Amino acid sequence: MDIHRPKAAHSIREFLIEIGTIICGILIALGLEQGIEWLHREHQAREAGEALRQELSWNLGAVQVRWRLIDCTNRRLDELDRWWESWRAGKPLSLAANIIPPRSFFMRSSVWTVASGGGVAMMPLKERVNYSRLYDTFSNHETIRNREAELWSDLAPFRWAHSLDENMLLRIKYDIEALRFTNSRTVSNRASVLDRSKALSLTEPQGDAAVAPYLENLAPSHQAFCSPLLAR
Repeated sequence: MDIHRPKAAHSIREFLIEIGTIICGILIALGLEQGIEWLHREHQAREAGEALRQELSWNLGAVQVRWRLIDCTNRRLDELDRWWESWRAGKPLSLAANIIPPRSFFMRSSVWTVASGGGVAMMPLKERVNYSRLYDTFSNHETIRNREAELWSDLAPFRWAHSLDENMLLRIKYDIEALRFTNSRTVSNRASVLDRSKALSLTEPQGDAAVAPYLENLAPSHQAFCSPLLAR
């Protein structure tokens, strides 16, 4: 293979042409590199966005499932209040069923955890903020859900009580009022979820579709939860 040495420029014009050619080559190479990198970032951001939307659709559906039990929860708490008052009056009413919590789906965040250091970082700032705010509301929902489960679990054993002293009655009343508070927080948090979902063009039907295959398994427990608690 013959190697041709660059010829020495014989004039300033030739020298400038050669320098210009070299600079143009470098700029083209840098531009191509930047273009390829931009396409790669766009692909990562788009891929992360698609995965996040699937996860967020599930979470939105889970919030909707819990929301639809708000009225049942209020009725059940009203019944527990009447049951508590009957004990205070010395004429305890009987419960027809176990004291159970409203069954619900947990919030998912694994995609967000993984994508936060990758594809999400490639998104525009406004989009990243919208995702972060929505995940904050879902995290709040999960906190409420866990607290609610603890309170229902604390109430459950009292169904079998043959006698209740003052401390037990105070504990039951505290749990009932705390559950009313968590129920109201569920309502207000749902409003935040819907508001922040709009910024990412997520809708309730998308959420319903995400959890629909799993609703059949929850139907019996939802029916039991919404049935009368006090014996007739």
